[in-house]
Amino acid sequence: SLSGGGKNILEEAAKKSEEKASVTAPQEYLGVGSYTLLTDIKVVRAYFESAKRSGGILAFDTETTSTEIKDATLVGFSFSYELKKAFYCPLISQGKEYLKLDDVLALFRDYFSTGYLKLIGQNIKYDIELLNKYKVSVSNILFDTMIASWLIDSNSGQYSLDELASRYL
Repeated sequence: SLSGGGKNILEEAAKKSEEKASVTAPQEYLGVGSYTLLTDIKVVRAYFESAKRSGGILAFDTETTSTEIKDATLVGFSFSYELKKAFYCPLISQGKEYLKLDDVLALFRDYFSTGYLKLIGQNIKYDIELLNKYKVSVSNILFDTMIASWLIDSNSGQYSLDELASRYL
């Protein structure tokens, strides 16, 4: 018989599988942070060095002209290594150049290809493929929030960063 203590094991398993995972962010993660625009590669390098010294974990995202790698051009990137403190670094915006592509790629090679920084990202596979297009290898990927969200709730079908933020924050 498939019963245990008067309860049908199959019914109990089905009920448990239908329950959504309960995940909430700790209170200190909630709220507004500071967001800083960086347009000097020496300053960006100094922050990357600081991230390296503080444990080497960097939340990272690229901004591009397309979601298709073959058509995408890198136009900026953002990063964070401290709670509630993030940076955006434009290469080009509204026709104006801020950071030179060659300088940015050299920075990425110095910190990503060497493994000095461990990357966390949302759909980090896209960022890695984009950097590979520019001949930048990434040797240390720590975590992908999109994969984690799927592992928490594979039935959701919604894994965008906006969706995750509204669901968990």
